[in-house]
Amino acid sequence: MSLQKLDAAQERPNIEGIAPFRFTFDGGGRHSVQKLIDETGANLLLEIGVHLGGSCYDWLGHSETLHVIGVDTWPDTYAARGDLTRYRDANPSCFRYIDDIDAFIESTATNGFYKSALANMSPFGERFHPYRASAPDALYEIRDLGVEPDIVYIDATKNRVILDAVYECFPEARSCGDDWTWGPSLGLPMQQAVNSFSEEHGFKARASGATWILDKV
Repeated sequence: MSLQKLDAAQERPNIEGIAPFRFTFDGGGRHSVQKLIDETGANLLLEIGVHLGGSCYDWLGHSETLHVIGVDTWPDTYAARGDLTRYRDANPSCFRYIDDIDAFIESTATNGFYKSALANMSPFGERFHPYRASAPDALYEIRDLGVEPDIVYIDATKNRVILDAVYECFPEARSCGDDWTWGPSLGLPMQQAVNSFSEEHGFKARASGATWILDKV
């Protein structure tokens, strides 16, 4: 099975004793991806840009049969404590599922984003498959392992680079993602990228909140 090859391609760290937390930064519209999972009967979703797994938690919690591949670099040098403290002040809704916010921040700062993300996904057992690498290179590596996702969710760079690579590697997959409403002062770069891609390849974008989905015209 191709997922077995993917799991064997990278060694996972030991996360024993690390408590899971459900941290989520949601700009709205994730229900539309959950509906897409139902409509397509998807068995495998590939997410690019996992962070601490907030959206992966939603996909896995929605479907008991879905597997999710999570692609992220999870850099060890990321300043977790300061970043999450700023989130606490500016975006308190991100912590709505967390009872002890200080414990969450301390755990993430101590263990790092990679181990913390794996711990956060541990309630879903072996249905979460981490792949620690940068996109778009990771997409070609995953394709070469024989993996074919049904849905690809992009929550990474706000340009066409990853979207083009997704279409090249997995042309039959349904593409969707985050950041539709990101950067109004910059001209809404994700909207520009998605719309230019759609015009070139015969798709049409629909959006709900920060979430977008491509439909074939």
